[in-house]
Amino acid sequence: DSQIGWALADASDAFGPATAVLKTTDGGATWSSPAPLRSGRSLDFVDTQTGWAAGYSGSIAKTSDGGATWVGQSSPVTATLNAVDFVDARTGWAAGENGAIVKTTDGGAIWTSQAYRAPDVRFFAVAPLENLGGYSYAVGALGNAASMYPGSDWFHHVTGATDTLYGLAFQPPWWFPQQGWAVGANGTILKTADGGGHWLRASPGISDTLYSVALGGG
Repeated sequence: DSQIGWALADASDAFGPATAVLKTTDGGATWSSPAPLRSGRSLDFVDTQTGWAAGYSGSIAKTSDGGATWVGQSSPVTATLNAVDFVDARTGWAAGENGAIVKTTDGGAIWTSQAYRAPDVRFFAVAPLENLGGYSYAVGALGNAASMYPGSDWFHHVTGATDTLYGLAFQPPWWFPQQGWAVGANGTILKTADGGGHWLRASPGISDTLYSVALGGG
């Protein structure tokens, strides 16, 4: 739905970190805050009603009514989760501080830790490659990147970047080999043409921090 969207805003107070979930139903002309969310760093919706938020202290919450209410889910980690991404209403990943990576295959009823072997890594974005049967990719601080095939461990990738990467996106599943982009601090833009196996750096001519990247479906 091109009219419905969500955003997160910092609403921290004397009680600690807090997040305001903002929603638009008119393509961004107006925004409202349907429900407070005590701890959220990232949002992902699979349709207009169903979405997840991940955040501080490993917290994960789900909404089934378009953000009107949020229900907490049991998380196997206590590290802050900076990113969450679902491929459908059942399968998704969240990733964050201390190399924390968690996965669910049942909509969040059960989350399983898939902790990366380098606990000092900070992940800021996670994205599945839908046409590769459950393959997932994460990027983060100091240009770190990791990927995992189902049934295997997370594998470290060399991106060639040293700046923190905050955003990650891959082309829709009908593209193969799958192209993707990662963006981050100091105007960093990286492109891959083989699902993250190798990365090339673009030269955007800017030094601003880039926090997110999104691709069209065409």
